[in-house]
Amino acid sequence: MLGLRIFVVIGISNGGNLHIIWTLGAQMIGLVLFGDVCGSMNNVFVHLSGQNIGNEMRKDCFRKIMTFSFPQLDRFGTGSLVTRVTNDITQVQNYVSQFVRGMIRTSLLMFGSIFFMFRLNRDFGLIVLCAFPFIVGCLAVCLGMANPLFLKLQAQLDNINAIMQEDVSGMKNFFPGEADITNFI
Repeated sequence: MLGLRIFVVIGISNGGNLHIIWTLGAQMIGLVLFGDVCGSMNNVFVHLSGQNIGNEMRKDCFRKIMTFSFPQLDRFGTGSLVTRVTNDITQVQNYVSQFVRGMIRTSLLMFGSIFFMFRLNRDFGLIVLCAFPFIVGCLAVCLGMANPLFLKLQAQLDNINAIMQEDVSGMKNFFPGEADITNFI
């Protein structure tokens, strides 16, 4: 908004000099395009880092699982191991991506916004600064409520993977029974 005001004032104060208007307009468009390229590259590098971390974790998990004895495999359960190698590592990938994108980028935007609010108007900056603990508190409450639900979901995924493993390995009949159908509902 401030850049647009400066753009209009400089263009008008110089007698409507079109060269200045075109030059400043081209600079503004160039900055917008540069911001778009940087935002796109941010997304590319965030996803690459998450994928690479997940890939390395999967390799490490497979190496560790291959060292297990048969009693250890029976104790952990195939369904649980499948969940750990697939879903849990995908969750870590998503966490890394969300952390880089959400926590770092959002923190920079938030603190930068508070800084510029103080530069524009000290009273308004104080209002925004007072809202900051409320926002952090709401985030903590939401995460605290989501954690037990996530643990319950993980247990259900273990159960589903164990049932699917039984079906795939041929331990069940070809036609599922009524009890098997209700397990998935």
